[in-house]
This record gives sequence, C-alpha cells and structure tokens, in this order.
Amino acid sequence: MTLGANLDYYLYNYDAVGITGYGVGNVDAPSAINNSLQGFRQPAVRNPRDKNAQLGIGMVAGYTYNTIYDAYFTYKADASSILPSDKRWNSAWAAGIGWTPTNYSWLKGNKILSKLNFKASYGVTANLNGVTVSSTVGTFMFGEQAYENSRVLSLLSLYNKDLKAEQNKSTDLGVSIELLKRITFDVNWYNRRTDQALLDVPIATSSGFSSLKRNIGVLQNRGIELGLNARILDGYDCRLAVGGNIAYNNNKVVSLYWTDKLYLDEQTLIPNYEVGKSYDMLYGLHSLGINPLTGYPVFLTPNGVEKQGTEKLTRNDFIALGHLTPPYSGSFYANFSYKQFDFDISFYYVLGGKQRFNYQYVRDKDKANYNAVAGQTSKMWFKRGDEYKEFPTPFYTQSIAEENLSLYPNSRTIGNSDYLKLSSFSMRYRIPSNLLHKVAPFVQYANVGLQGSNLFTWTNYKESDPESGTLAGTMQPVFTFHLNLTF
Repeated sequence: MTLGANLDYYLYNYDAVGITGYGVGNVDAPSAINNSLQGFRQPAVRNPRDKNAQLGIGMVAGYTYNTIYDAYFTYKADASSILPSDKRWNSAWAAGIGWTPTNYSWLKGNKILSKLNFKASYGVTANLNGVTVSSTVGTFMFGEQAYENSRVLSLLSLYNKDLKAEQNKSTDLGVSIELLKRITFDVNWYNRRTDQALLDVPIATSSGFSSLKRNIGVLQNRGIELGLNARILDGYDCRLAVGGNIAYNNNKVVSLYWTDKLYLDEQTLIPNYEVGKSYDMLYGLHSLGINPLTGYPVFLTPNGVEKQGTEKLTRNDFIALGHLTPPYSGSFYANFSYKQFDFDISFYYVLGGKQRFNYQYVRDKDKANYNAVAGQTSKMWFKRGDEYKEFPTPFYTQSIAEENLSLYPNSRTIGNSDYLKLSSFSMRYRIPSNLLHKVAPFVQYANVGLQGSNLFTWTNYKESDPESGTLAGTMQPVFTFHLNLTF
C-alpha cells in the first residue's frame, strides 16, 4: 500500500522596467537616448507588473495485491488568484485499476503467454487555457498619447469575470501481451473530452475590442495506439530487435453551445471552429481549374454554383479540405549488435494530412530571391486562351483575385503531406578491453560512434517541406561523432 499527500504554493511576482530608444551609439546607457526622435523611433518606457499565486493540496493512494491486482486514486484541489474569487477553487482526481492474470499460480511460468496485463483509468482535471490576469480582472495601462496634460489610461483587454477553468475528462484502456518472452504487443485506447472549453469569441468591434475569452465549447480527442516489439536474435555475440507502432487520433468540436461555427472576428471568412469538424481543419475553396480567359481560378461553391476567382468571396463559399495534422502517425526501428559493433536505425511516418503549397515565384525585382517549382513556367497561364494550366497568371491584374489566391488555399494548391522519414541511424564500436590494456592501460572503457538524424524524407508532396509547407521550415540533417573514454 502507498499513501501520500502534498501541499504546494507558487507565487509569481513580475515587476520590470523596459526602455526603448535610439541614437545611443556605443554608449550603453538610457541617458544617451535621442529624445528628439518622433514616429516609430520615439523613445518608450514600459513598466509591466503582474502578481498571481496558486495553492494546491493533494493526496494519493495505491494498493497492489499479490502482484495481480492494482488500484490507485489521486485527488488534488487547486486555487488560482487569476480566476474570480468565487471560481478560484477547482478539483482534479483520477482512479485506475490493473489486472495481471499471468501472475496467478496456475498461469505463472507459462512458456507461451509470458505476460498479460489489463489496465483502465478515468480522471478529471481543470485547465486555465490561455487565461491571464487581464482576462478576468480589469487591467489598465498608460498609453503613449496624452490628452491636454494627462496621459491616456486604457483598458488592456476586455475581461470576463464569469470565466472558470475548463474541465478535461480522460478515459484510458490498455492491454499488454508478451509471448515467449520475446514478442510484446500493446494496445491503448483513449478518449479526452473538454467541457467549458476556453475559446476566443468575436464581439462587436464597437466595444473597442474584437474578441472576448469565454467558456464556450465541448471538444473531443479520441484515438488508439498499437505497438509491436520483438527480439528476433538474443545470443551473447549477436542480437537483433525490431519493432514499430502506429497511432490514430480523431479530434472534433462536439458543441459550441449557441452556434455551429466560430470565427475569429466579423471580417474572417474561415471558421476557427466548426461543430462536427476537427479543430485543426484546413479550410479553402474547391477549384475547377484556371479560366483560360482571365488566368485566374474558377471555384465551385458548396451549393454547386461556379464562382470566378475575380469575385468577392463569402463565408458560404468555403469547404473543409482536410486535416492539417495527419491523423495517422508512427515509427519503426531495428537494433542489431554483433560482438563489439552496434547498429540502430529508426523511421517515422505520417499519413492522412493536408498541407498548403507555398507557391513563391519571381514576379518582379522585389521577389527575385524566390524559387520556382520545377516545370512551373510550362504549366502557368501567360496569355488569353492558355488552356489546362495549373498555375494562375504571374501578372498582377486584379486585386480581388490576387487576394483570394494569397489568403486562401484551394483544392489545387494543397497536397497530401504524407511522408516517411529516416529519423536516425547510428553506428558504435566498443574497443576490446584486451586491446586497451596493451595500447592504453590507463583507459578502462572506450567506444567510438557516428550518428545521423533527420537524414532523408520520402514524400509525394511537391515544392517544399511536408511538415511546415515552407522551405524555411525544412529540418536539416545533423551528424554527430562521439568518442567516450572511461579512465
């Protein structure tokens, strides 16, 4: 049996002074700032202050009977000064059970089924997702402007005194099977549900602000993870182990309480959240191709009406194009050892995601540093009558069309972001002890190795990096050589 309790208290007290100025030259002192400068280079002084505290009281209890049955329970009460006084206390608790039938006397020592374990847990936690002091209490700051002889004191952000912590409810189920003491198979299923989700809700701009944080939404995150590991060879001088895993995740918005779509502000055309859809959804337009007369795309709206790329778009024109975060991901590996040599290799893969192409090409001297996709010019519209083109006109001829292309993806400017990556490969050599005693008797242990990470990526995604959608975000290979000596 295990029993425990804890008490924690955190105090955050931030008081700083910041000075921004120009004209100091080599003198590192505020007195050298040129106070006559105006506009963007006008000197500015800041003195941000923030103070908040958090108190937590918790306990834990666990019990194991005969290595067959396991049970635990935890509880914690937390209070945060960030929240209004009547909503500061929130509780979190979790309970779990485990069962290992292979530890029964009649099954223990079984040569085929060497281990079998079941586990289940349920818990509730509270979370202050992005909530600061200014979200719940009126917080003011002095501006740089003045009215007559008085400086303007303005509200930092619109606060909501009814805010409370969002509630996260988690259910986990798992089973682990080991066969012949060589093969391990794991299955884990989880379900996360967030009630009273803290989201930014658009409000009328006449208030002086564009959004307000509110408890408005129910989010769900559900998935399953499978893992398989095996020791193929397990000799003294030769060992080989392989394994892999795959995970599937499905997240969606269950409810937004009073609406089915939530937009960042009144002008935004693409929703931040939509009931029934994933909250990492990529929204855009359904493209029918490039109009040979204008050089701009023709879109098909959800109600089946064609819309030219030169027309103003509305919220009703957009559809869900896919998941920005791939729902499937996993890895596989192999470890091989032979005498003094060790080799390790691992791969990582993702499936089912979509990423927008970051088309950047030379249009004038200001963009001369941009690259072009291979074959881009041969597939680009240049003159009236060009048919079956993939890329729109490079000539800036219509402001609405250019805005539609730059701001919003469409079904022909996105691609599958599936990829397989050679994550790492390493080689190590352990120098034999008898050789060390002859050459360097003062060295007890030595090994030398070479490791490479992020070595290569196989993908059908064209133009740039499938993870970031940009050339700038591409991860470069890293090679490391190491020598370890023990004296």
